[in-house]
Amino acid sequence: MAITGGTAAVKAVYTNEIATSFDILKPEVWSKLMKSHGNQNAEYFSVISQLGFKVASANETYSHYEDDWVHETVVVAAPIVYNGAGLGGTFTIGAASIPAAGFGDPYIREKDILISQAGNRMYVTDITGTVVTVIPTEVGVTLAAADFVATDELSIVSNASDEGTNQPTGRFSGTRKYSNYLQIIKETLQVTGTQMTDQLWFNEITYAGSNGQAISAYYAKGQEDAEYRMSLAMEGACLFSRKNTNTANLLDPETGNALKLTEGTYSYMEATGNIVNYTPGSFTVSKFNEINKIADKEVAPMHYCAFLGIDIHDELDDTFVDYNKDTNISFTKEVTGGKKAIDIGFEMLRKSGRQYGFKRLQSFSNAKTYGAAGYDYSSQAMFIPLGMNKSQDSNGQSSKLPTVGMRYKQLGSYNRFMEVWDVSGAGTGNKVSQNDSKNLYLRSHVGSHNMVGNQMILLRP
Repeated sequence: MAITGGTAAVKAVYTNEIATSFDILKPEVWSKLMKSHGNQNAEYFSVISQLGFKVASANETYSHYEDDWVHETVVVAAPIVYNGAGLGGTFTIGAASIPAAGFGDPYIREKDILISQAGNRMYVTDITGTVVTVIPTEVGVTLAAADFVATDELSIVSNASDEGTNQPTGRFSGTRKYSNYLQIIKETLQVTGTQMTDQLWFNEITYAGSNGQAISAYYAKGQEDAEYRMSLAMEGACLFSRKNTNTANLLDPETGNALKLTEGTYSYMEATGNIVNYTPGSFTVSKFNEINKIADKEVAPMHYCAFLGIDIHDELDDTFVDYNKDTNISFTKEVTGGKKAIDIGFEMLRKSGRQYGFKRLQSFSNAKTYGAAGYDYSSQAMFIPLGMNKSQDSNGQSSKLPTVGMRYKQLGSYNRFMEVWDVSGAGTGNKVSQNDSKNLYLRSHVGSHNMVGNQMILLRP
């Protein structure tokens, strides 16, 4: 503004009040843009990427085979007959032990040795249709309801034959095929040429514990945000996406074609894994006994990684502190100047010979993703066996696949794991559009890689 009254100069003291009226004072603005929510990132996606658990696929559908149990039990069904001492009895083979038509006969054979629920040893002398005749191997034993009842599983522990006898019929064990799909994920950043040349009060983005990142224009932050949203969508697909089985109705609104959706690891665990429930606030170390028994029953590896939400992670720490309260274990350590600090942070547990490594997933606490109000993922944990499984690709090349990971579309030198390109009519470089804007496009063609779900354990309320 100008001095009113027709004069350009006056007699007056230079005061802040007068100077401010001319809008000539430079505002005091901190030159750094502070991230009030820290370094938001897709942590599960980052862990998988850093571990290198990524495998190329030249097809939108990728599969693998898993063998099943090599040995079987036999399920008991009525009618059941118990004979006198030493005479054994008969039972009917339950439906769960009868294969589908064309796949052979029940696993149990004549001359098998069974062990009953009461611990008696029984020898199979005859199988007629689905009726099995058994005789106790010890004199005087009378079979009764304590030995087996309908729906019981009987363990086949061995077999025995006399000299000069024929060989038994062979046995066959099958496989399971698991298929999953790649999912196309996209994100976009659009900025006008005018905004690209707007100067900012700040020239750096930072957060607590960060060295900061220089930016020359606000759209640079927009690019970082777009990359974050992209990685977040990739993480969400590889965790929570489910296959599209509603193909008649779930269509891409642009093409009308059925969408291909990957099955994420969490969803895979819900469908094929083991669910262990607990009550938040009452977790005890003995819960690992239950987890370990499941892993042992599935003949799982001795090393697991547990991806934890913050609530179950904190409860584990508190549980372990309480578990060790009557020991000589100290949770204090010396810091600078001889002062003491409490250090509580259990990162690994070895119990009953099995080792569990703990990794907190901040994604499960993010208030704008899986930690939003009404969700309880912060109280959940995914126990995933660690190990690499031998495999061969479609070209016959040997490789090792992790239990969990990511698959991405690639053929030759064309890799669609993460594509970034721009179509611009503004900014430096060649212009390929008449529009006064810069368009940054991001595209990913990825899927979740999951194996041996029967060995995975999902802990949740």
